[in-house]
Amino acid sequence: MLLASSLCACRPGTQRVDRSIQQASQVEDATPEVAVVAPAQKPAPAPAVPEPVTPVAAPEPLPGLDGAAALLAAGEPARTLEHLATEPAPEVGTADWFRRGLITGRAARALGRDVDAVAALEPIVEHRKLRTFPGDEIVRHEYALALAGEARVLSSQGDRAGADRLRKRAVSELSKARKHKEVRTLPAIRVDEAKVLAEIEGTGGASTKIAANKAIKTLASVLADYPNCPQYGALRLLRAQAMIRAGKVGDAADELRAIAIDRAGEPEADEAWRSLEALAERERSVHLRPFSLVDDLRRAENARSLRRVDLSREILDRVIDDPKTPESVRRQARKSRAWTANKQKDYDTCADDFAEVYQHQGGLELREDWIRCLERAARYDEAIDLLLERADKRGLIGKQAIWAAIGMAVRGGKYQRAQELLDQFGRKYNAYRDQRLWYDAWLKMRLGQLDAAVAAFAVVEKKVRKDAGRARYFRGRLLVASASPEDRDEGATILRRMAEKEPLSYYGLQARMRLLDAGIDPGTPPRIEPMADEAQRPDFTAVQAVYTAALGELGDAMPALSRSATLHASGYLEEARRELRIAVDEYLAVRSHGGGYTPRNEDYIAGLGWKSSWSLPKARPSRAARKILRDNDIAARVGDNLRTLSLALDEPHRYARLTPSVSYPYRSRWHIRAFRPVLEAAAADRELDPHHLWALMYTESRFRRHVVSVVGARGALQIMPWTGRQLAERLGECDGSFDADTLFDIETNARLASYYVDELMKKFHGQAPMAYASYNGGPFNVSRWLAAKAAGGQPLELDVFIEEIPFVETGRYTRRVLEIKAAYDLMYRGELPRWSNAVDPAFEDNINF
Repeated sequence: MLLASSLCACRPGTQRVDRSIQQASQVEDATPEVAVVAPAQKPAPAPAVPEPVTPVAAPEPLPGLDGAAALLAAGEPARTLEHLATEPAPEVGTADWFRRGLITGRAARALGRDVDAVAALEPIVEHRKLRTFPGDEIVRHEYALALAGEARVLSSQGDRAGADRLRKRAVSELSKARKHKEVRTLPAIRVDEAKVLAEIEGTGGASTKIAANKAIKTLASVLADYPNCPQYGALRLLRAQAMIRAGKVGDAADELRAIAIDRAGEPEADEAWRSLEALAERERSVHLRPFSLVDDLRRAENARSLRRVDLSREILDRVIDDPKTPESVRRQARKSRAWTANKQKDYDTCADDFAEVYQHQGGLELREDWIRCLERAARYDEAIDLLLERADKRGLIGKQAIWAAIGMAVRGGKYQRAQELLDQFGRKYNAYRDQRLWYDAWLKMRLGQLDAAVAAFAVVEKKVRKDAGRARYFRGRLLVASASPEDRDEGATILRRMAEKEPLSYYGLQARMRLLDAGIDPGTPPRIEPMADEAQRPDFTAVQAVYTAALGELGDAMPALSRSATLHASGYLEEARRELRIAVDEYLAVRSHGGGYTPRNEDYIAGLGWKSSWSLPKARPSRAARKILRDNDIAARVGDNLRTLSLALDEPHRYARLTPSVSYPYRSRWHIRAFRPVLEAAAADRELDPHHLWALMYTESRFRRHVVSVVGARGALQIMPWTGRQLAERLGECDGSFDADTLFDIETNARLASYYVDELMKKFHGQAPMAYASYNGGPFNVSRWLAAKAAGGQPLELDVFIEEIPFVETGRYTRRVLEIKAAYDLMYRGELPRWSNAVDPAFEDNINF
């Protein structure tokens, strides 16, 4: 949590509870199958469509502290305090006394009542039993933040000495918290400690300098360790301001200038420059120099890396257009502008700038960048000609030039030219046999040579094993559309076999659609049953009973589960979820076999992604837990309890993993309505089918809320920070820096994703496959692909468009989401979706990320 309003980062939308108080990629397509030993008894058969959960407005709270904790966990701090006011105070030192203090402290802080939070938490922190309390570092962190809040109140009233006393106490508590052996929020604690130190004012003279120097040192350490912290720029600004208080005026001036350059476009850059101007007015030794050309080039580059592309373009245009700019600098600026134009999707400028720089500089890498921009600008003929300039080279260079030109021609819908180049390639080279066979069949189909295409696809089926399935589909769909009854029957046989053998695979689904298009019965679809308890959520008291049962089996052997139970009982939901994830993974480490890819995530450690490089911590069950869980009966009961807790606390990934494969088939276990109330509400706001969101979420993250992809996408629906900021700005939810960690919050993630998908559906006139492709590959790219393919000379059909998606990952992704959406429809609506193969190539200009 930021300690000054000037440092507040954008947190999209209004949330029921400040997520900073609760301290909270794309995933590989293959999810490892986990076989859980000693499975629970198979549940009773489920109905085809479970009864929907009907939300009830403002239910009566449970009695006692359970009711208060449940209200706090539900994000209702005001009602929490009202409820507590009707409850008698427990005896000091009892478990309920601790619970009441924790609940009161967090609820008061959520309402901005830091003085009340301190009053509630201070007796707990000072009690001797705190050391034995599961999660005592969380209590200290909460207390420290309340102290810092109260200190700001005193400081605003002019009581600087009183404020500093509270801040020093807060620093002491944060220091104790970060030294805890099981701390899960170390990055946040360290950042908060540095910020509180930076707020200590001192009484002037030596005391102020001592406090400032300590803040400088701590901030430097935090900045070095967490360069990806969302508050990085604000922390640098705090450090510069501490330098001023420490009397290091020259260093402060240099740092303020560096911030203005390094963080160009961010709010702290403007604030740094204003501080530098003020410092120059006060201090004769500080000279305010305007930005040089070199400074401007750096500012433009930094603004681009921070996705402040409009500022980057503005600076570079000014440098290039200035007649006083030396030609060598102008060329540097032009090359930089090409990259900025690329980010702006102004690909004509990108291509033209790269072309001019290439004429002076040359270089293979620069030439490839130029070609890439020509393609994205839909200047395909220029790109092909540029590639073919090297076609006469001997050996590998000439061969690769022609082959690349063939690919460019296909991507640009230049099918006749692609055929001519393919023939030219075949006369000169024998390479790429499998790919040439596919191109031969494909180009014949796209050029309307349908009989020849059927024969060519048959050759691919026979000779190219990896392409046999898709070749069989396209041969079947061409035959079933034939005027010949024999060909039609043969095509129907091919497609029916595909639809029966793999009814929920992409090509099986497409085969079914083509049969329906031809008026041919594709057969009865399979039946999939949802899990019986998928829609049944135990209430707060029932959850506590499940915790008690699990801990009765395990005792002290699984500390994470004990911490989860204690935190849940106090309404600290996010912390309870984190401990539960650890406990479940420890259980699975003992009782499962299998493995596979695990995406980067912050499941265990909040803020782990703030580091420049990091590795995933592993679940390490204790020796005692391993011994207890060797008993199959105990393990089965514990597994059942953990599965129930995962369902109740909205940990759908663990819920699915803990469901034994003998109880339900894969799709029943993994095609669940994760975060159902949140997703259904977000979808309803946009009049969007929530099955779109679940299909995307499964494909993106397997329902993990804390996944961080290798390119930085975050959350269950994997939104890139830049995309998230643009969506938040369009919704009027952002007016400054964007805190990418808000994307871990499921409400924020679902709200932004549902808005995004709704805009994509509008852009492509309700064509879901185009929206899916855009979610992965970007709507601008899908738009240009549609435009190119629609101009290819033949009617554009959906299966053809998907097959020709240039990005391999995006094509695979689109097919996968279509499969998952179909499975959701079948499981929860009892029927497969029906889609047309016709494509509307027109699109709107409403969103172009």
